[in-house]
Amino acid sequence: DDSGVIFTKLWNDYLIQSVTTQFFVDKAKTFHFTGWTYAHNYGSHDKLRYGIMQIGLFEENPYKAYYKHMGEELKWDLVMHQQYLVNVNGLLTLAAPNPANC
Repeated sequence: DDSGVIFTKLWNDYLIQSVTTQFFVDKAKTFHFTGWTYAHNYGSHDKLRYGIMQIGLFEENPYKAYYKHMGEELKWDLVMHQQYLVNVNGLLTLAAPNPANC
């Protein structure tokens, strides 16, 4: 990227990193981290616009952990986001690829 915007504006950096890893790194040499809760969001701090929140696989009560992270730490609207919760490979996941979805 000669313009530098991929690095300075984070334009699709996660997509480029993911695709590059999938093309050039043997899957047996990668590791999918699942042991902790993770949230990543672009756009605003009041709700999930573009991003993801996954509750760690080792959380004893995933829904309780979801409420704790969403309500106490992020201060996001629980009711608005709850309809987008899904189970992805055993991980309670909230994802928004489209800002109109949240």
